[in-house]
Amino acid sequence: MVTGASRGIGAAIARAFAAEGFRLFLAGRDRAALEAVAAPLREGGTPVALWVGELLEEGAVDRLAEAARAAVGVPYVLVNNAGAVRAARLELRSPGEVADELRLDLGVPLVLARAFLPDLLRRGRGHLLNLGSGIVDLPLPRLAVYAAAKSGLRGFSVALDRETRRRGVRSTVLEPIFVRTALGRLPGGGPPPIEAVGRRHPHLVLAPEVVARYAVGALYRPREIVRIPRAWGLLRPLLVAARPLYGNRIGLPPPRAAPAAAREDRPPPADPSGPR
Repeated sequence: MVTGASRGIGAAIARAFAAEGFRLFLAGRDRAALEAVAAPLREGGTPVALWVGELLEEGAVDRLAEAARAAVGVPYVLVNNAGAVRAARLELRSPGEVADELRLDLGVPLVLARAFLPDLLRRGRGHLLNLGSGIVDLPLPRLAVYAAAKSGLRGFSVALDRETRRRGVRSTVLEPIFVRTALGRLPGGGPPPIEAVGRRHPHLVLAPEVVARYAVGALYRPREIVRIPRAWGLLRPLLVAARPLYGNRIGLPPPRAAPAAAREDRPPPADPSGPR
């Protein structure tokens, strides 16, 4: 089961898991995009069921869990990928926007895990893959809420793994640095942040397929935290120690406005003025 599977990392993980022989249950907000992901997989012989809905709506997580059980039973692998991010100074954000980002990036993974955990523990087998971020170790300005959510997700995932691993259920947090996906696009706010980072530091920006390969690998070699790419895990202590030297240089351009949050599974509105 993959949330936020319409495009980007979620779609890449769906394709990678299909190649491993998994049946798939894909969730997202964009039916047309989900169908576009599912169609070639079905043609290749992979059974794919879909659920379309807004995870922030009241009762949506319960409806998603019920639909998954009806379609495929209790999933062996749950990929918590759906997420939101907005690059803006905290004082420019409304309390509602902050709450929604925290709910989607942290609250929904917790509630989904709780929905399936009793069944997974009774079966004695299962794996939760939670999409975290390298921002936990390299927090950037104007991403304070996102950093808070992903830091919480790491803590939750690691604690849960230590709580349930002896009963056959593993939990892994995947922490890529920068990934070229729609999650980093900011409607009406100039160039997407990931593009800005990519122009300055192209070696830091990964394709979604790279994250998908690490996700598959985590199933066969379970670990609490998987830093992506592996070189990031090796260089992380040095970069963290050197952070005061480079300050905000690895980061986002100064915001000109307070754009709406961008979601991984919904394409952003086109910026009529084009890249700047």
